[in-house]
Amino acid sequence: MLARRPRLTTLTLATSALLIALVLVARGFGALDGLELDAVDARFSLRGAQAAPADVVMVDIDAATFEALDEPWPFRRVLHARLIDRLRRAGAALIAYDVQFTEALAGPDAAALRAAVGRAHGRVVFAATEVNDAGETAVLGGEAVLRRLGARAASVLLPPDIDGASRRLLHTIQKLETMGVASTELMTGRQVSRAGFGDDGAWIDFRGPPGTIRSVSFSRVLEGRVPARFFRGKAVVVGSSAPTLQDVHPTSTTGNDLMSGAEIQANAIWTVLHGLPLRSLPDWIQVALIVALGLVPPLAGIRLGRLAALAVVVAAGLGWALAAYLLFRAGLVVPVVYPLCALVLAAVGSLALWLAGADYERTLVREGFIRFVPRSVVDQALGWLEGGARPDADSLDCTVVFVDLRGSTAWAEMLPPGSVFDVLNRYAKEMVEAVESRAGTAVSLRGDGILAVFGAPEGREHHADHALAAVREMIGPRKQRLNDWVRENGLGDGFELGIGVSSGAVTSGVAGSRERMEYTIVGDTVHTAARLEDMTKGTPHDVLISDRTKGMLVGDTSDLEFVRAVTIRGRRVEVLLWGLASAPDGAAEPPPPVASDVPRPA
Repeated sequence: MLARRPRLTTLTLATSALLIALVLVARGFGALDGLELDAVDARFSLRGAQAAPADVVMVDIDAATFEALDEPWPFRRVLHARLIDRLRRAGAALIAYDVQFTEALAGPDAAALRAAVGRAHGRVVFAATEVNDAGETAVLGGEAVLRRLGARAASVLLPPDIDGASRRLLHTIQKLETMGVASTELMTGRQVSRAGFGDDGAWIDFRGPPGTIRSVSFSRVLEGRVPARFFRGKAVVVGSSAPTLQDVHPTSTTGNDLMSGAEIQANAIWTVLHGLPLRSLPDWIQVALIVALGLVPPLAGIRLGRLAALAVVVAAGLGWALAAYLLFRAGLVVPVVYPLCALVLAAVGSLALWLAGADYERTLVREGFIRFVPRSVVDQALGWLEGGARPDADSLDCTVVFVDLRGSTAWAEMLPPGSVFDVLNRYAKEMVEAVESRAGTAVSLRGDGILAVFGAPEGREHHADHALAAVREMIGPRKQRLNDWVRENGLGDGFELGIGVSSGAVTSGVAGSRERMEYTIVGDTVHTAARLEDMTKGTPHDVLISDRTKGMLVGDTSDLEFVRAVTIRGRRVEVLLWGLASAPDGAAEPPPPVASDVPRPA
């Protein structure tokens, strides 16, 4: 029990607090919003289709209508006029037209539509998507015409969620009330308050999957084949479900299917008519729920044994999932994913500490440390971390290799962040494997640059040969595999490498403080390798090797060619540069002398 181990209790509480904070940060960035929306959809699915609304129906411009009327789209306005007259005579309480009439047409056709709207005075609302700064539209010729006819325009835009689905409606968009709000106000004669909509909008309480709201074909209504009782006293939404008109969208209840824009608007009208049945919790309560569930594992561990605490955690998770569904049935949408994420993360963190205690903590830290510090200095570094002496630095004769991925800055700006890191991770994997397969140490990875050393932190004979073998592997099969993968995944045409190799004395050790430390190497040899790598830019040489490195090689050097002698910034003497020849079976002839060249060594 943790109560007998105060230090572990404190560590467990601190770890849980950190994990809860991470979940809150993730929530702030919306990292799991997609999963949270999926959880909302799951509650709609579990609730199932509700009874078809008794006060909202649809007139559908469907495939049967196009076949029956044999009319091109858009239909003549006289046909819409006839429909409005039929709905008015049938006693429809509201006619919500999810068809835009923004073209300024004249003539008998347009006059017939305006006349029909005027006869239905106070019962027609038209769809709009474009408004001016004053919230006015061009529907039927403008606001003056609409006011004279007793009609209104309303926005049919819906705020899409991060997955593109339509789940919510706003009260007003660009100073124009939305279709659900305007229709409810016309139908009830009362203003709809903005309360309940919030910044993100109000949840649309979908009655079920596509087809749940009763509908009849546009052509059947025109032909007088629908009884008046179907429309009497109801809100009638007129719109299209024909796929060719592309007004179909995913929603909370469509699954792999799509719902017509008109049916989404019908659900929105029903939602506002019934007072926004689904509400979200205030933000501060949602945060409190995340914290509360995140504290269950450590608090249960303090008071109970491990198995009992685990049972409490499982019960809390299942209980919250059930409570979220029951609250949804009661009209309250509560967060599920973020609180459960806090619960699970805190449980995992607590369990890891409970199972192993202090010994496991040290092992865990040691194994994690090895990712950043060579094994030979891990124990020294951990001793310093726990209050011991700082590890001693060593001066060793080594070979340093500096690797850079060419052109990655411009390339990274053209790809999404995830793809950028996929390439960088693949590149680092290939290069680090090449280093470690030749007994080298990858000292640091900084973006697209890799610093490696051979002969440190433990001295090693023939380190120059090991380094050159790794470099040959990097620019050969490793680069080929990287570029094949890049091309197969459509991430570019491939990359070139720039590599500098230098040998000499380096100082090797752990730098930093107890709060942050890393293994590193410093010295002129490191500086020279970095400068040689930089010199490969704009030259035909992928690899430049110092004369000191070449002089230490005992293996085959037939693929090395003399390049030139240069003066490296910060050094007084010139450095002879060698490169890997394009043909590996022999050394190339030296280039013609230039001002900074010196005679080629024998």
